[in-house]
Amino acid sequence: MQKALSDGIEKYQAELNEKTAFLKFLLSDYNDGRKKNFYCVAVNLLELADLLDIKEQIENLDEDLSKKDKIKLIEAWFEEKANSNNIDLTLRR
Repeated sequence: MQKALSDGIEKYQAELNEKTAFLKFLLSDYNDGRKKNFYCVAVNLLELADLLDIKEQIENLDEDLSKKDKIKLIEAWFEEKANSNNIDLTLRR
């Protein structure tokens, strides 16, 4: 709510739309059946700039890597960004 109030509702909605599109991209192309919760938490907690950095890295991935290896790299990039911002991506139930 603070972000919507400080940045304006339109800008906040645009950011949420970008995050939603990125999450859909991850789930459709890089989900091994066990990453849905991880991606949801990561996309929700990380800033859009960090997500865009990760997206750029994904676009530059070596095509010869297996899907499993790509997913491991992507998870590592999320963890790296989260750690640099003191964010814990562990899902708490």
